[in-house]
Amino acid sequence: MMGVYLLRAEISLSNTTVLKYMQELGIRSTVTPKKPTYKRGTAIKSLKTI
Repeated sequence: MMGVYLLRAEISLSNTTVLKYMQELGIRSTVTPKKPTYKRGTAIKSLKTI
């Protein structure tokens, strides 16, 4: 979010400088974990024959 804000404001700073300012302000980044990709398979119910 901070990087997007700086790009829109046309401010060019290194990642280290942004980190330093964020630490001074007490701002932390939030990382959203990516969801794992699953292969589509067959349902177990359809495999059972009784």
